[in-house]
Amino acid sequence: MVMDDFPHDFRPLVYVIDDWFKNRKLGVLFEGKVGKGNLMVCSIDLDTDLDNRLSAAQFKQSILEYMASSHFNPQKEITPEQIENLLVK
Repeated sequence: MVMDDFPHDFRPLVYVIDDWFKNRKLGVLFEGKVGKGNLMVCSIDLDTDLDNRLSAAQFKQSILEYMASSHFNPQKEITPEQIENLLVK
């Protein structure tokens, strides 16, 4: 996900290093506060063929366990417009 519209200090939990020509902020997994709720967004397919993709299955399980724990308490505010911009591009 190209997250260039997010604040400079916003850091995804998992991100990809872009090439030095473009240097975009590329997120794979991030969390944030939206309104009164908490949001977790992942751009990896964590549903298809998990029996044959054990690392994806484990990653999904780890994310779900984290979100069910008291440690899931995003601090950074994200606007609905920022989320919409990720989906439109």
